[in-house]
Amino acid sequence: MSDFFFSDSLKFMLKKIITQLFRLSHYHLMPMGNGTLFLPVKAEIRKKIRKNEGDWVHITLYSQELPKINPEDFYVCLLEDPVAQANFYKLPEKEQTELIEWMYAPKNEQLKVERMAKALDKLSR
Repeated sequence: MSDFFFSDSLKFMLKKIITQLFRLSHYHLMPMGNGTLFLPVKAEIRKKIRKNEGDWVHITLYSQELPKINPEDFYVCLLEDPVAQANFYKLPEKEQTELIEWMYAPKNEQLKVERMAKALDKLSR
């Protein structure tokens, strides 16, 4: 099969369409035996993208996990909201510490993000 050359805008549109059409989930990387890994692609998808078994395809993997956050992330968010920043620094140091400890106490990253959003929302009023 010959290579096709597409404009950047067409590549973007194709990438968006393919991403929406062929969402892969619950797949596992498999060892090839030579130290590399591969991701099996179902025959149904290979047929639609005109690839045969063993052909190489380019895929982009996205993590479903939230990135780990740390207290520095909160300070960066404060820099983007001058009202919240001013209100945070008006708090007594003890209250600042308690707020940060409250935000980062949970082990669940999603809950940390939610608490940070709540704190920023309250501070920006």
